[in-house]
Amino acid sequence: MIHDIRWKQRYLDYSSMVNTLRRGIEGKSLHELSEFEQMGLVKSFELSFELLWKLMKDYMQDSDVDFKKLAEEGHEAK
Repeated sequence: MIHDIRWKQRYLDYSSMVNTLRRGIEGKSLHELSEFEQMGLVKSFELSFELLWKLMKDYMQDSDVDFKKLAEEGHEAK
């Protein structure tokens, strides 16, 4: 039950982060941004990627997907 709540909260946080990231780059080229702004965008991307990973993990746990088994099968497929 707690995972059900957690993944929904993470989804809302992720959506907010992506919208913030989108607003940061909308209508601008990379060359128009200062070095500081570029660093902020990279950090925002890193945080959104990490949040998405945690969101997927929580969602799979809530859906009774064995995350560890899934990861092991992925490694074996290589």
